[in-house]
Amino acid sequence: MAPLTLARLAELAGAALPEPLPDPAPRIERAASLAAADAAAVSFFTHPRHRAALRRTRAAAVLLPAAAAGDCPGMPLVCADPYLAMARVLQALHP
Repeated sequence: MAPLTLARLAELAGAALPEPLPDPAPRIERAASLAAADAAAVSFFTHPRHRAALRRTRAAAVLLPAAAAGDCPGMPLVCADPYLAMARVLQALHP
């Protein structure tokens, strides 16, 4: 499994890539829950009851709806359907 760049992650998720990107930009090696994610992980957020976990996550990137982007301490990747976006990312990470 090769790590994904943020650009490839955004492409798979159908998300706009926010600017500016961190330098160096993280490479995504795995998926994890909001609570377990680290600087090489992607996670996703869909339900308000997990907002506290979103605010504390250490994920490099989080797939989420636009309304939650301001609560994301990492790279918010806004997408229409975070569940579908995560499924696509998982297929790329674990072919």
